Amino acid sequence: MPEDFLTTQAIKGMAATTEHIRDCERCRRLYGAAYDAMRQESGAYALSPWVVLFQCSRELHECEHWPKGI
Repeated sequence: MPEDFLTTQAIKGMAATTEHIRDCERCRRLYGAAYDAMRQESGAYALSPWVVLFQCSRELHECEHWPKGI
């Protein structure tokens, strides 16, 4: 089944986001702090990575090296 353009772009965006958070010390610390804070607040053992990403996306987008168009 061929992938459509939007599906391909969504997958590329998710990959670029996770790679940036992995490689950028600033964004990795920010994401980690948000994850820890949300986990403590909710009392959950684990959280969805995408929920955490949504919560700290504004701060992540302030990084000068954040992938364009994401």
